[in-house]
Amino acid sequence: MEPGIIREGRNCWKIAAAAKAAFLIDGESYFRAFYDSVSKARKAVYILAWDFDSRVRLLRNDSKGKYPAELGSFLGWVARKRKPDIYVLVWDPALIYRFERQVFPGRKLIGKSRRIRFHLDSSHPFGVSSHQKIVVIDDSVAFCGGIDLSKERWDTRDHLPGDGRRRNPAGEEYPPFHDIQMAVSGDAAARLGELARSRWEKATGQQLEPPSPGSDPWPDGLVPDLENVRVAIARTYPAYRDYPGIREVESLYLDSINAARRFIYLENQYFTSFQIGKALARRLEEKNGPEVVLVLPLHCSGRLEESTMGVLRLNLLRDLRKSDRHRRLRVFYPVSDEGEPIMVHSKTMVVDDRLLRIGSSNTTSRSLGTDIECDLALEADSEKTGRAVAGFRNRLLAEHLGIESKKIAQALARTGSLIETIELFHGGRRELLKLKPEEMSPFDQYLAPKEMADPERPISGEEYLERYLSPSKGKERRTGWFKLVVIGALILGATAFWHLTGAEDWVRATLIEEFFLSLRDSVWAPMAVVSVFVIGGLVMLPVTWMIVGTALIYGPVRGFVYSLAGTLLSASAAYLAGKIAQNITDRHTAGRNLSRVRKWLSRTSIPTIAVIRNIPIVPFTVVNMMAGSMRVSFRVFILGTIIGMLPGMAALVFFSARVVDLVRDPSLVNILIAGATLAVMIALATFLQRRLNRVVEDDNSEEAKSE
Repeated sequence: MEPGIIREGRNCWKIAAAAKAAFLIDGESYFRAFYDSVSKARKAVYILAWDFDSRVRLLRNDSKGKYPAELGSFLGWVARKRKPDIYVLVWDPALIYRFERQVFPGRKLIGKSRRIRFHLDSSHPFGVSSHQKIVVIDDSVAFCGGIDLSKERWDTRDHLPGDGRRRNPAGEEYPPFHDIQMAVSGDAAARLGELARSRWEKATGQQLEPPSPGSDPWPDGLVPDLENVRVAIARTYPAYRDYPGIREVESLYLDSINAARRFIYLENQYFTSFQIGKALARRLEEKNGPEVVLVLPLHCSGRLEESTMGVLRLNLLRDLRKSDRHRRLRVFYPVSDEGEPIMVHSKTMVVDDRLLRIGSSNTTSRSLGTDIECDLALEADSEKTGRAVAGFRNRLLAEHLGIESKKIAQALARTGSLIETIELFHGGRRELLKLKPEEMSPFDQYLAPKEMADPERPISGEEYLERYLSPSKGKERRTGWFKLVVIGALILGATAFWHLTGAEDWVRATLIEEFFLSLRDSVWAPMAVVSVFVIGGLVMLPVTWMIVGTALIYGPVRGFVYSLAGTLLSASAAYLAGKIAQNITDRHTAGRNLSRVRKWLSRTSIPTIAVIRNIPIVPFTVVNMMAGSMRVSFRVFILGTIIGMLPGMAALVFFSARVVDLVRDPSLVNILIAGATLAVMIALATFLQRRLNRVVEDDNSEEAKSE
């Protein structure tokens, strides 16, 4: 064997001995192992999660257990009967995810027992995700990988089409789902316990003592794949306050790719990291470099992800294929027995028969430097460990191809090629299909927001403000206007298509008309609209969405009046909140960018605030709270808001009303009116951008003089 890839302090935090290690493929095996292990807890259980749903059933209808099968009830039973302390730390999610999650999971969980502590973790920079999926029992057994204790994660290795057991807590079926977790015992579990307690202290300020040794909660019936093996723990942590940034996950990816001799096998939910793509491209360009096999999902989940992460993946794969001069790259996606795409959520990598890693990190820029991640890895230092690494890869391929793993091993021994081995079994019961290259449209090239969807490091709200307040270079400015024109063309083109295909008849359905009329004619309408604006603003709902929705329901006149009232009250509420909670500009977040923002907002300049109001990428509520916390004069703040919002709001409300007219009567006149309105909006945005650039240029001149 050829050890030496994993190095403590370079690409991992700790290398610790694991008395036992097992590779748990898919949710059924992990949920069962979790159930068995936690039921033996005596001292402490730590759960670190990206998502958590107390309603999830750990065991399905064909599998029985001694204890409750529902996660929340099960943890409550364990806390009452076995009396361990249970700590559940879950990411406090961004607004976009809140509506997909269980409402108040902590309240429902804590009610099960006083020994259960639940905390939503927000102890991280703006835009960061706490993505680790770790469970530790008594510091003796731990699980780490890609599977959350959440809905739509359970599935069997057969990924049966229409499997009635594959239902979420609402009783709805979901598609086949593939993921991986790793179980370890001994010192490796204790080190993960140390990590969990550190995360808990950062999030809550509470120090936890490690549990006393002595218990053995290894799951019943779980046969270890390896015993007495050394396991590495690699992390990603963004720099935050007094904590330095950690990029061990990135280093381990790059070192593993550089060390590969024959095969690089990688399964991942996403594939957008420029650094990983560049490293793989360099190996593909070598004459005698390794084969690279990527197993990815056919599509990203949801339209939003497809238009962001999906577009970034297309771009990266296009560049990678250009580097494949020697035909050693294959990109696949798995399908079930009936050809239904299987969702690949796993985050695993196998290099030769030498290195294996399982964890939470995606092959994205976010996972390498922005989000909080944890991977486990082991390197073969004996023939036995090498066989286990190769056996794990072969089991994965056997699952995807619907055959026995020994057939994979035999074919690979005969061909010497991972790619040829996979292609030998094409057309079987299940299979890996080639992910075909797709051409990127001009829309995709210009509209994919990489900086927001997949940043290489945390980008604060202040930095977004800084970036979009800075004068644009010529090319960037033209790109910005191109985006506006594209969006307008899409709207007008969709309207014409609506009319020519007769689709407008569907929109005129009486049910929809009655719904809007009931909202429009309610006597409580003004109060309801204002309440939506105030509450929506405080939870960061985009003010533009609320303005458009109000205009569509109430028409241009009432829509404008209601929107203006709601916007001003929403701004005032956030201003007051910022004034009370001054820590939005405390010393931990202060820096050059924030100093600039403070300077712009505290000039008591109505025109400056008016122009800032027309930067669409800046969160409306962030500006309001910053103004309050910086003690900006309320008179200047509100007057600047009125002057800044009025033109854009009027144009937006009028344009929204024109869209409604187009749907109802898509005539040439209405199309021309909508086009003219869009042109006015673009002209207004151009004027405001130039005015803003002048403000920033003046500011830059002042800074240069002071320096």
